[in-house]
Amino acid sequence: MVERLLILKSNNNIRVCLNTKKFNFNSTSSHTDLMRYYKSIHRTSSILMNRLLTPMLIALKEIEADDIDVVISDFQEFIDSVMEVYDDVTAFTYKEAFEISDDGLRALVFGSINVGEMIANLGHEMYKVDGIKLNQKSYSASGEYLGDYELNNVYEVHEVDATKLTGRDGEKVYAVKCWCTSTNNEHWIWIDESHKEDPLTAIASTFRFHKSVIPKIKALKRQGDIMLVEMLEDVEIDPNEEIIPLTKDEYFSLLVAQS
Repeated sequence: MVERLLILKSNNNIRVCLNTKKFNFNSTSSHTDLMRYYKSIHRTSSILMNRLLTPMLIALKEIEADDIDVVISDFQEFIDSVMEVYDDVTAFTYKEAFEISDDGLRALVFGSINVGEMIANLGHEMYKVDGIKLNQKSYSASGEYLGDYELNNVYEVHEVDATKLTGRDGEKVYAVKCWCTSTNNEHWIWIDESHKEDPLTAIASTFRFHKSVIPKIKALKRQGDIMLVEMLEDVEIDPNEEIIPLTKDEYFSLLVAQS
């Protein structure tokens, strides 16, 4: 007998445990919040069924066990419970997403939000703009180096109306819009207000590291919010050491690849 078929998410999860033959789901706040997250990425009940629950049911039917028919029957009841809660909940609003206290759930919800659409919905205007020409390295999907190319990046600091997020009329927050003139692709990253006057400093400030480690960085490779760091040597990190942002000169001199 399979001990555990699936855990849908690491925090506030629905657990499917075959060893107990119980598919645990109820209308507690944690499960309801998870359904609100799923509502944001699976807009209709039919999409939820097709993308998530039906593949799980198919996987169950492929398991060879004496009591699998009973397990499948229990799972169907589990699906009915999930769909009942799903139909009654609404997706998180932007304001509610900011207020989620659980780090894991908040990360999931923000991962499902299109930041560009969110900022457009809140209302914004460009505050500052600057650009830079970069020499970047290109790699294949397998990691093979393909050569260098020039990239013209433009960074815009935008002032965003945060009234709908905070409930305080006229409050502002700031984000950098990064876009490539070659591909016209754009990305949005929130920044601290203290960096709003210089777009290049603002984007550099989104990467922070322990102070003594920064001089030992050989290269940076960035994909959105994920940064791969190549070091000149092995380092030991003191978790109590001050963490600081890179300057724009440090950031752009070390940045060799991005997507």
